[in-house]
Amino acid sequence: MMLDTEDETGECILCKKRSRFTREEIDAAESRRDGLSERYLGPIQQAFNDNDFETVTSLCEEVGREGVSSWYIWTVAGVCDARQGKGDQAMDAFGLATEFLDEESFDEFYDMVMDAVLDTFVADCNEERDFSIPLSDLMNLSSTIEERFYEIMDIGFPQDLFIRIGMLVDEIRDPKAFARLLTLMIYYMFGFVTENVYIPDHLEAFESMSSSVESVGNYAKEMEGQAWKDIAARSAVLMECISMLHARESAIMNEVGEKGAENISMYWCGNDTDDLVDAAGDALVCCLRYSESGGRNKGMGKKMYGKRGEDLVIGVPIGTVVKDAQTGDIIADLTEEGQKITVARGGKGGLGNMHYANSVRQAPQFATPGAPGEERELAIELKLIADCGLVGFPNAGKS
Repeated sequence: MMLDTEDETGECILCKKRSRFTREEIDAAESRRDGLSERYLGPIQQAFNDNDFETVTSLCEEVGREGVSSWYIWTVAGVCDARQGKGDQAMDAFGLATEFLDEESFDEFYDMVMDAVLDTFVADCNEERDFSIPLSDLMNLSSTIEERFYEIMDIGFPQDLFIRIGMLVDEIRDPKAFARLLTLMIYYMFGFVTENVYIPDHLEAFESMSSSVESVGNYAKEMEGQAWKDIAARSAVLMECISMLHARESAIMNEVGEKGAENISMYWCGNDTDDLVDAAGDALVCCLRYSESGGRNKGMGKKMYGKRGEDLVIGVPIGTVVKDAQTGDIIADLTEEGQKITVARGGKGGLGNMHYANSVRQAPQFATPGAPGEERELAIELKLIADCGLVGFPNAGKS
């Protein structure tokens, strides 16, 4: 129940039903709240600073059972959930915190939430785990924050988040984690575009994300090694994609104006957007593959053919036996140093129309698609030969 001490009414945060209270009831509720805050806030802050997540959660639940809530308690609970990889629970807690938040405490709340989200991104990239924060939950939290505090915000939450992602370069460990960071950028950028259909917001988001991608690319260029070169190439490709999107939507904005952009937004909000979301999902997949290939996997001119996949080589020790997991048949018995076998062939790139050109048919209007690779389930066993053995009767103490 949220109390308004000025008109002496309260509103349930769940059902939104309003009730009237006497001044004596309000004074009693405030006195009880202050007493509980004094009793719990200190221990919660101490446990939070000590990263004692279990204690923080326990204390927050105890406060909740007492029927008293505050923005700080819910925010601390959300931060603890985020640090444990419970992104969906963290977003729910932050959303509840906004119900008790006032303008005076907004900056502290905003910094705590933003830091928690960014720390989660870093952990997701470094630990190679699935992205912990569901896109829809993050966008819902963003909408909740902007709906209540838009007038005191200098920049939208997603736009600010996209800028700050580019500042994480010093906290990412290796090229593989950087590759995941780029994937994360694409995932959340496309997600924002599909969740928010207002073109001016898109343009701000593209500009913010472009700055972050540029930071990643510049960092990779300063490093040595092929892996870092690949990151720099992927960054350049992603910059190209963002630039194309920005140019396209800028042209639309120039054509329809601000009023037209509002009408477009209202149309998509009032109609079935499944087709739009599906198309954006297909575009996301294409963008990821295009980015991962360094801009090579896009159907090329100059009489070229489809790109073939890179070889995947798995090292095993001498004495390894490879079997078909379904039939048990032995595929290979690796007994020599450097011995290699092919257990599954990769896909084959398609052939463009110029492959079928000849003196009569100089511009054929057909081509052949690529073929998928083989899939096999294998069982790998290692034959071990002991350096020495013990011979003796049973139960003679050989062990």
